[in-house]
Formats: sequence, structure tokens, C-alpha cells
Amino acid sequence: VIAAHANGPNGVITETLRMGTSGQARVAVTQSPYLHALEFINFYTDHEKFTSPGFYNGKTEHYERRMFCIQGSDAHRLRRSADSDAQVTHRHGIGDRYFEALLPDRSFEALKALFASQDFDRVRVPKRDQKQWSLDVVRFSGSTDRQILRAVPDPTTAAALWSDVAALANIGGGVLVIGCEPGGKVIGVERPDQLTESLRQSVQEHITPLPYLSFELMHYEGQDVIRVEVKAQDPPPYVGSNGTIYIRRDNETFPANRSEIIQLCRQAIASGEPSSLDNGETLELPRSGVEIVSSQRRGGTWVYEVRDLRTTAGVTRDRAQGLWAYAIDRHEDLRDGRLDLQSHVRWRGRLGLWRAYRQGSRVKYDLVHRDPNGVIDHIFYGVSDWGLGEAWMSLLNEAGVRIETETTDFDQEEEIEVPSPPDIETWGERRIRWRGRGGLVRIFLGDDGQPRFDLVMKDKETGAVQEYNNVPREKLSEAWLALIRVARPRTGIEVVSASRSEDGDWLYVFRNLRTGEISSAPWRLQDIEPGTVREYAARMYHQDIPLDQEKVRWWGNIGYLRPMRSQVDLVYVDEYGMTHVYYAARRDELTGEWRELLQLYGE
Repeated sequence: VIAAHANGPNGVITETLRMGTSGQARVAVTQSPYLHALEFINFYTDHEKFTSPGFYNGKTEHYERRMFCIQGSDAHRLRRSADSDAQVTHRHGIGDRYFEALLPDRSFEALKALFASQDFDRVRVPKRDQKQWSLDVVRFSGSTDRQILRAVPDPTTAAALWSDVAALANIGGGVLVIGCEPGGKVIGVERPDQLTESLRQSVQEHITPLPYLSFELMHYEGQDVIRVEVKAQDPPPYVGSNGTIYIRRDNETFPANRSEIIQLCRQAIASGEPSSLDNGETLELPRSGVEIVSSQRRGGTWVYEVRDLRTTAGVTRDRAQGLWAYAIDRHEDLRDGRLDLQSHVRWRGRLGLWRAYRQGSRVKYDLVHRDPNGVIDHIFYGVSDWGLGEAWMSLLNEAGVRIETETTDFDQEEEIEVPSPPDIETWGERRIRWRGRGGLVRIFLGDDGQPRFDLVMKDKETGAVQEYNNVPREKLSEAWLALIRVARPRTGIEVVSASRSEDGDWLYVFRNLRTGEISSAPWRLQDIEPGTVREYAARMYHQDIPLDQEKVRWWGNIGYLRPMRSQVDLVYVDEYGMTHVYYAARRDELTGEWRELLQLYGE
């Protein structure tokens, strides 16, 4: 028995509040032994205490029975209605608000057994990404000047979308949705990893200056859709390698005409940037440290956008660690008036030094910059002197700079600890990964560079195993592909690419597996702090690629190497034969096939 819409207008909790009872009725309707769960609407919205799911966690007096708290869509339609549709009362569609349950099988009996148990950690209510709802708005309204829908049949054609990115940057930014036709039909994308990499490289090759890109892979209406947020970090114009300046006009991308180019240049002049220092030089932003780019209050919680060479959106105080937490603390002190920044800054033209402090053997700086009107527009926290421009160094080298001692260690940039190589050598082994009567032995690239699959099947009657080797991908059914596809772990870091620059420096692009975000700009090896997870991943990447199959313990197309006390390096070969190594994944955060892999080998 589930109390539906418990905190809704006619829910059991709301009814007891409306009646003004002493609380006995509320205890009865929420703690009844015949009740299995409470279903809430607007699960993560701010509530009064009685209408909040957290109130029923078993720690409240008179409410000692912990309850399963779930949410439902209250769906009165197939698809969520547009927010602009004021005539619609029930906006949510099927699957818009859901909960997740870890079950041994998909059956009513399994779900009932779960709700009758005390396994509360097997039920969770995910926060549905608000950006996914923004896709609804884009689909309903179609392409606009700041929102572009594009259907891309394969990754090779994604490179042509750089003109759309340039056009959005020239109007201050916008959103590009890949996998939707202009009319709103969702067709999805194939090989999203290759598509995003193709677009990212194309933007780097064709657009000057580089805009900031944020890629998000979303599972929308059963399809993979890519949402690309474009931000203009520099004033326009953003010029293509062919000398063309693209803009958005009448909801389409066009080369700018003469008057539009003049208007873009006027905007750049009016913005006062690029900022000129008193000596006539152009401002060089620091290459280390972090900056709080923006902040806003959502549901009672301050949410920040943090630039750490890349930009990470949606950071909260609870999630922030290390230097991020330090930056947020200082930002909140300024916002709430606990610090007077102007009285602490030593200025040299438009550049300022707020604080210098020693942390271990290194000196770090909090730096500021002000616009032509004297308004502070940038604050950089935890900057090292490596890579600073001449103007910044002149400021730091002035006599009389007092260096404080900072006892807090905020160099840890990830939530996972830095792994060290194991004491024993790993050894390879290969086991079949079964699903039903079908099993996957391995995936490899054939002589033609195409993926090949070694498969096995059990006879239904005798149980005899029949081998099918060197099978091409086009021969596989959806059932085989479903076995092959394994979701990335939500912990660790992946080296998406490693290449050398014209100067011979190694450049790395990382994927944060916790958030799924890919670095918007490559990391140089000398920019990566020694001893961090990124440094470990970059170092081990050169050791691992090309991968020695004999050093991996395989279970079909997934495996592991270098097992450590709390972390492990994981390997995945996808359906296209591409190898992915996920470094420093936390053991206690692994789920699904990844957890089963370690259990299979007694890890």
C-alpha cells in the first residue's frame, strides 16, 4: 500500500494539517504497519517539515518507523507540456518524475518484497536534470536565435557544426542540441563520444578566439541526445578559419553582412575588453587557480559555476572540496559583507593582489582584476606563479608583499583519493560474460580496422557450448548489443585523448566520470598538479595504451587492472572496438556489472 501524493492538496499528510489535529492522525496515516511507502510530489522542492520526505527518516520523535519515500510523475499526458502553456495544470509526462529501485528482477513481487524490507539504500530518487526539461522547451518552440536543433546522422558530419557554435558565440552564447530535427522530432545520435570529440576538435581548428563549450549527454525519449552549451568568454567577433563571421538571423545561421560585422565590433569596443593595462598590454588570465564565474540560489541552496581551467556548473557547498571549497568560502564572505575586498587589495593598474600565502613549500595568491570603470570583474583563488604573464609578475615582485601561512590543504581537486601502484603485479585472465544462453568472450579490431566479436551460445536442450568467432558488428542483434553495452562507472577519470602541441607539449582531455563532463580545453602536463588523480591518469595512460591484454582480468568486454585498497583501474571495450580505461574508480561506488566484475574475481 502506497500513500499517493502524500503531500499533495488531497494527500494524507495535507489532510491532517488542514484538520488541525494534534498529530495523532498524522502519525497514524504515515506510520501504519499496513503502509509500505509514501509517494511525494515535487520531491526536492522546499517543504514544511511534515511535508518533507526527510521528516520520515526514522529519527523524528513519534515517527520512529522509517518510511520508503518515493515520487511519481502524476502523469496526465505522454510528454511534458511547455512551461509557457498556462492553460495546463498537470504539466508532467510519463517518466518525468520517477524513482529507481534495485531489484533482482522486474516484477511486482520483487517490488513488494523490497518495500516490505528494511533495504532503504536500494531505493533512490534522482534529481532530474533541469537542463533536460529545457530540451522540452526547445522542442516545443523549435529553433530560435539562441537555441539550435540539429540532426546529425553520424560523427563525421558533426565537424560541420562549428559554424553554428561560432554564430552562437557571436550573439553572446546559446544552446546547440544534437539529435533533434528542427521540427522537434528526436532521432538521437550514434557514437556520442566520437561525435563530441569531432565537434570539439573542429571548433578548436576553425574558430578564433575559442568559445567555452559544455557537453552533456542526455538519455531523452529513449535516445541519446547531446546538449552543447556555448558561452562567449571573449568579446565578438568569433571568426572562422575561412575568414567568415557567422551570426544567427531569422533562426538560421548565416555569414554576417557588413553592417552586422560593424555592430559586433562596436559591441566589443563598448564592453571595454580585452582589457588594456596601464602599460598598454593585453590582460593574460592566470593559468592556475579557480574563479567563481556565477552564482544563483536554487531551492534555498546556493549553486555556483566554478572555472578551473575548465568550467563546472552546479557546484554546491556540500559538493565542493579543496580549492573549490576555499573559493566558495571567500566568495560567500564577500557576498555577505564579512570581508571588505577593496581595503585588502594592492593595486597596480587594473591588476590587484588580495592575498599571498604559503601552503607547504609553495606560495599561492588570490588575485583580482578590475574593468576600465574600476569595477572588480575577476577574482582568482589559489593561483601559483607558474605561467603568469609579465604584468602579473611585476605586481607580485613588488617589495613589501606579506606572505601568510595557510594551514588548510586545499590542493585536493577530486573527491577520490590519489591511488598508488599496487605492491603486487597484476595478471591477466579471461572469463565469459553470460546473459541467458548467450555469452561474450571478447571484442577486438580485425585486420580491416572493424570490430569483431567472439561469442558463444549454449544449446537449449543439452547445454553444449557452440563458439562463433570473428563475428562482424552488422551481424549482431539488439540482444547481443544490449549485452555488450555497459554504462560508464560514476566514479574515476578517463583520458579521452592525448596529443602533442606544436611546441611538443602533451595535451590531455579528461572526462570526469562522476559528472560526465569533458574538459572544455586541453590540460598541459605542466599545468597538472603532481600527485593528483589527473596526473596519475595521464602518467598511466602512456603506460597502458596500446593496452596489453595479458595484464587485464577480463569478463567479456569489461575488465580491471591494478587493484588497490580503495580504488581500481577499469577497462571497457565498446561495440566499435574502442578501448576506454577508467582510472582510480572507487570500489565502494561501483554498481552493476562493474561491481559484479570485482566480485567474480574475489576482489
